[in-house]
Parts: sequence; C-alpha cells; structure tokens
Amino acid sequence: GAAPSFLVRDGVPRMLEGASLPMGVLDSLVGRSTTFALDAGDWAVLVSDGVLTDGSQWLMEQLQLCARLGHTPQQAAQTIADAAVRRAGEKQDDITVAVLRLARP
Repeated sequence: GAAPSFLVRDGVPRMLEGASLPMGVLDSLVGRSTTFALDAGDWAVLVSDGVLTDGSQWLMEQLQLCARLGHTPQQAAQTIADAAVRRAGEKQDDITVAVLRLARP
C-alpha cells in the first residue's frame, strides 16, 4: 500500500497511517480522509515506500535528530534520502522525501 506520512511537532515525530492498497488493485476505490490541525513549526513529512525498506523506526529516530539539530526542511529531506539510499543497499526502490514546515504568515 501507500507509505505512511509523518508529523513532527515540537521535535517529536508521529506516524500518520491508514489502511490502503496500491492504486489499480481494485476496480473501484472508496476513499477515506483524516483531518488534523497543523501548528506553526510543524513538519509534514511525505516519503515513498523505498525510504521505508528498513522499516519506519529508523526514520522516526532520524526525524527527531534532524529536528533537534535545527535542520531546515531541505537539510532534513536530503539527510533522510541519503540515509535511505545507504540503508537500502541492493534492494533499492524509488526514494523520495518531502519535508514541509508550516510557518506563520
């Protein structure tokens, strides 16, 4: 299915996941939505399944470390993508990381 998304609030990562199947598996699709509030400073982190070849725990630890070190979203995305490439080794799949930080207007 689809890779989970992550929320980092006050330096603490949280996995946001729901049950899903890969697109095209079923003839019809019934969608589901989840609503939650984002606060200024929160990070929304979207990754492809290739980032999670080694599971999600390492990613949650990496997100916490990036937040503690004061990384920008770009630095965090690059750090995570580079680590995912190293961790995947020969079983590498597509690796995409997007880190978005909510800012006050």
